[in-house]
Amino acid sequence: MGYSQETRFSNIDFQIDYTEGFIKTANTYYALNETEVIDGSWKKTGKKIKKGETATVEGVIYTIDDYIFAGYKGNWISADDVAIKESDILPNYLLRKNRDNEIIWIADWYKDVIDLSRKEAIRFINKKLPVTEDLYFADSDTYWYEDYASYPFGIDFTNVLLNIRFLGRDGYNFLIKRIEKKNQDYIITCFPTEIYDWSDISAKCTDLENFPNPTETFSLRISPLKDSIKVYNFETKKLIVSLIPVTDEWVDLFQDFLKTGKKGNEEKR
Repeated sequence: MGYSQETRFSNIDFQIDYTEGFIKTANTYYALNETEVIDGSWKKTGKKIKKGETATVEGVIYTIDDYIFAGYKGNWISADDVAIKESDILPNYLLRKNRDNEIIWIADWYKDVIDLSRKEAIRFINKKLPVTEDLYFADSDTYWYEDYASYPFGIDFTNVLLNIRFLGRDGYNFLIKRIEKKNQDYIITCFPTEIYDWSDISAKCTDLENFPNPTETFSLRISPLKDSIKVYNFETKKLIVSLIPVTDEWVDLFQDFLKTGKKGNEEKR
């Protein structure tokens, strides 16, 4: 429904001319690469934006199929191909991409979870993510660990949007205002996009206890290490979460483990 085989986003189950999910922006963007423009039915319009060209983006959207798009003159372009003018960009290894995505950043405590039994793993995650305790989906007749909500908690970084996933693909989206590289670190300043309750955020996920007040513009410091990255509250300098990279294959194996208790190669990232 709502997609065309003419584009590389052929599995998307979403009609992109639906704009209620827009995160409106006043930023000015430019094209990182030459990029094609698509319409609301996922068909190519025949128009392209050249590399370096200014792109007046009307809003950003995160689709239900885990793609991020930018609204452009009533149509759409992939968020992979745009960046904020007069701002630094994030390195490729950090980015959650629409195309050719290689890694996903999840909380580092998952490396301990995979050594547990299924029941122990579920209890461990319940403590880290209190929102999952006894969580049951009546429409699908499943508990969270048998459903999409078993997708690991983590952060998706792009050059236009920051997405904090705490329950499956659900979470908190923040529009990026500016990215600044300082030595090996990256300072990401974000706009609040909704009236999120800070106490509610920390109650749903214990790792977010030190997260900034999401009702105001805030900054995070991202510090890359050899095999992980640390995310800090820029103002308080307190650690929010440490993240490790995994692949889509790892996530599939992990979700299967939570459903069945069967262990594949979860140790391999």
